[in-house]
Amino acid sequence: MDKTTFGIEGVNLKHNSKKLEFEKPIHCWLWVVTYCRKNKYYIITNKPLSKGIYEQLRAVISPKKVSSRDLYDAIGYHVNSIKYLNRLRTGFPRFNLWGKHDGAVTQAEADHAREKMAKLHSSYLRAKRKNKKQGVIVNTKTVRKKNSNNDEPRRKLTLNKTK
Repeated sequence: MDKTTFGIEGVNLKHNSKKLEFEKPIHCWLWVVTYCRKNKYYIITNKPLSKGIYEQLRAVISPKKVSSRDLYDAIGYHVNSIKYLNRLRTGFPRFNLWGKHDGAVTQAEADHAREKMAKLHSSYLRAKRKNKKQGVIVNTKTVRKKNSNNDEPRRKLTLNKTK
């Protein structure tokens, strides 16, 4: 493990270089958050980010370490996640790299987030509804009664179709 990778899986140094190589955008985003926290920047990932977060990160992280494309993809990965889009509500404050308020979420931005969430994640939700209609049960846990004398499960779920 190298100091520059912070032990994050999927982050490697290019051969004979100081530039980092990322397998996926999530690895880059995790590296950026870890880097910021280690260098006393208070990036708040569970709140809406400032509109100029790319420029703020680019000022802190050298292009020699992380390419612009990787950084842009990592931010895009984060801001298109379901959790982030759910947090964009009208009037909620936005936070910059230093943890300070930097504006608020407008009604138009909140509406755009709802539309984007429906568009990006509708296929996931559609597949989930389809499986439910077809009777495919995803949960395979077996629940046992507490303080019970018999060892029979209360319910047993399978991955088979129930038709």
